[in-house]
Amino acid sequence: MTVVASGLLVLGPRFAASQEALLDAGWDDTFYAQYLRTRAIASRSIGGIRFSLPVLGFERGDSARGLDVTSARLGRRAPKWPACASKEPVQTVVPRSPDQAVGSELGTWYVATSDFGCLKVVIEGDRRDTGNQSRGAFTPESGSITVDRPDENDGAPLDQEGRLSADGAFGLVQKPFPLISYTRGNLTYSITVACEMAALEFCADDPSLEAMVRELLPVAGSP
Repeated sequence: MTVVASGLLVLGPRFAASQEALLDAGWDDTFYAQYLRTRAIASRSIGGIRFSLPVLGFERGDSARGLDVTSARLGRRAPKWPACASKEPVQTVVPRSPDQAVGSELGTWYVATSDFGCLKVVIEGDRRDTGNQSRGAFTPESGSITVDRPDENDGAPLDQEGRLSADGAFGLVQKPFPLISYTRGNLTYSITVACEMAALEFCADDPSLEAMVRELLPVAGSP
């Protein structure tokens, strides 16, 4: 059975329905052109769910198509990509089944986690018009990337369990974990990156983070 998910995912109270408008995906953006031209309709679904909104993710290695493993590709693009990262991430996408895709007309349609072992990348699609774009407010340019960091831990060094180092003994004062906004078409995706100790240098380097984000491609969805 194939269920079409049109931004209909219920993930809990924080995604309760609001008065905000829901943005059009902007499938006519050139970013999606090759994907729509070459990806067969049958291959645009995940777990039997055919999304009507674009799902971004990392394309897995495929020797038959000449694609290197994911970490090798990211390592060539992102200068600080950690050597500890696994070759291919363990991918988890919510909703995982057609039953989970049924819900109310809400803004968030998927959350995907790519677990590389020593770092995790979480991508969330949200079509709510929080910036009131429908009312003529500023619209981010497609392709724009913004890296923000919360003030938690105030940039103090952490040990392998994520605990604060009282005396700075770990020798590396890092910026807090990044929260990234990535706009494609009319939609802005939220990307959270969490790094263990061996990957902290990557999490602290904005150019490397931006290079990683540019490697995200449409992996599901169809207008």
